[in-house]
Amino acid sequence: MKTLKRASVLVVLLVIMAMSLGMGCSSSRSSRAAAPLEEKPVVASAEEAEPLAGLEALPGGLGKKESKDHRIAYTVGPDDVIAVEVRQHPEIGGEFLVSPEGTIFISLIGSVEVEDATTEEIARRLESRLAEFIRDPEVAVSVVAYNSKKVYVLGQVGNPGEHPMRGNMLTVRDAVLLAKLPLDTANLPRVAVITPDEYAPQVRVVNLNDILYKGILRDNIHLKPGDVVVVHRHLLAKLGKFLEQVLGPTARLRAAEDLVDVLDR
Repeated sequence: MKTLKRASVLVVLLVIMAMSLGMGCSSSRSSRAAAPLEEKPVVASAEEAEPLAGLEALPGGLGKKESKDHRIAYTVGPDDVIAVEVRQHPEIGGEFLVSPEGTIFISLIGSVEVEDATTEEIARRLESRLAEFIRDPEVAVSVVAYNSKKVYVLGQVGNPGEHPMRGNMLTVRDAVLLAKLPLDTANLPRVAVITPDEYAPQVRVVNLNDILYKGILRDNIHLKPGDVVVVHRHLLAKLGKFLEQVLGPTARLRAAEDLVDVLDR
């Protein structure tokens, strides 16, 4: 009777695995185990990353490669904090919170539009306005707090949630590093990257195992503000959680041992 019960549990487990594989994975290649965490991610430059093949044809040009300068130059937005320094006139400068309207207010010249401008563009704009009051003004601008542009990394990572962008572009790899790397329960070969849209959200699947542990950067696509990276649980982790909820700790351990025996044959 005991052997029969264990056999029944094993059959249930195999059925669950078959259903999960049929729904979420079209090939065994998609469900292979995640890379061990002791492996250190391969260090690779974000500039080496290439967008997924064929994305150039997507609406809005989401797959088009951006120039290096465009990716690096951060454009200021609401809730960012910028520091303004006016040479020989420290009383004019200071730190300024960008308003919801995309402006800052400087006492001598009033409201200045800064949204969607780089720090260099803002400096030139301020110099032009200050020239009415100061001879040959020299202005330096820097970003103190990055608050206007965010991406979201959810699921099986060390620090899920929102993460600020320090540039107009951020790669999947860099976003996951900001989120403190994946957990050992993560399904690394099938990570979803979602670009929200009210009518036609886009979902792309990338191989994070290749990106982090093999240095293969074909899938290391660039994220845009508001993009969501979802790191799902791998199949065995889902199965373990299900067993814990349904069977209890002792039965779960016995069933897992049976499953491992079958998989090792």
